[in-house]
Amino acid sequence: MAYQLMMARLAIKELFRIHFWMMLVLVATFWPLSCRGDLSQPGPFAAGSTTVTITRSDSSTLSALMYYPAITSGVDVPLDPTGGPYSAITFGHGYLQQPARYYGTLEHLATYGHLVIAPTSEVGLLPNHLDFAIDMQLTLDYLTARHADPADSLFGYVDINHFGLFGHSMGAGSGLLAAANDRRIRAFAGLATAITNPSPEPVMPEIQAAVALLSGDEDGIVDYTTATVPLYNSATPPKLKPLILGGCHVGFQDDPFPLFPDGGSLPAEEQLAMTRHYLTSYFGLYLKGDQSLWRNIWGPEAFSQSGFSTEANSGVALTADKTSQTLAAGQTATYLITVTNTGP
Repeated sequence: MAYQLMMARLAIKELFRIHFWMMLVLVATFWPLSCRGDLSQPGPFAAGSTTVTITRSDSSTLSALMYYPAITSGVDVPLDPTGGPYSAITFGHGYLQQPARYYGTLEHLATYGHLVIAPTSEVGLLPNHLDFAIDMQLTLDYLTARHADPADSLFGYVDINHFGLFGHSMGAGSGLLAAANDRRIRAFAGLATAITNPSPEPVMPEIQAAVALLSGDEDGIVDYTTATVPLYNSATPPKLKPLILGGCHVGFQDDPFPLFPDGGSLPAEEQLAMTRHYLTSYFGLYLKGDQSLWRNIWGPEAFSQSGFSTEANSGVALTADKTSQTLAAGQTATYLITVTNTGP
């Protein structure tokens, strides 16, 4: 009986980490005990790429780099229709960066069945962070319009109910401004999120999407203690703050900008692999509803894996009416567990 009570206590501690709807699945069924395979490796789709032109409301235009699940890898190759409709993720680049410097991660997400679109605007010395946020929202408008056009190659292939956003540095800060203003965005991920102008900190409570703020503890450009921490504290659950040990600012890029001499003790290829594994799990869970990925984000393995230090708040609290019982052999123990939803 002592062993059973010990196991019950461990189970209750683990349940504190999950969302309410996930908890119901756990109660009704037995969750698989192992995570999915190495999601840092390419997924089942080939990745195609193209450059598109988007028209703003004032008739000006912007270009965007787009990656998508394709029949074969290459530029302007046909979309693979077998996995559609596809969730869509817009991406915000860092200061003075082109989206092409992140090509590996954008392509990687496409191989897992996402449409990934990255505006190339605001790459100059004096970017407008609010305009950049608007451009990211505009890329989702663009995909929505193509999805609804019977004459378009994307007709019927965009899952307009599952939009995501991620960004690096300035692009992540601007992305938070976009997410606070756009209820279509279901999941946000920031990489070394910078404080923009205007600051996203005051609008963090307005974001109704899940928020994951990844940082490196050896970032020499954006200090996570003065940027990520206050943003995380202001966010509404569900929220996560994974810290990559030995990670740096430019470690989130395939092609780091040479004017930013930043580096961490973690090899760049390892930081990219960890980042891609996390983003694939995160967007797979929140945009595709793949519950087999839950353990990679909220399970106990996610909080004990090597190389990460993660703080999180799922927005769910569980309490039991008693902590222990003493029973004779053959008797049944009953506990009342109360679930309190502290998130939106």
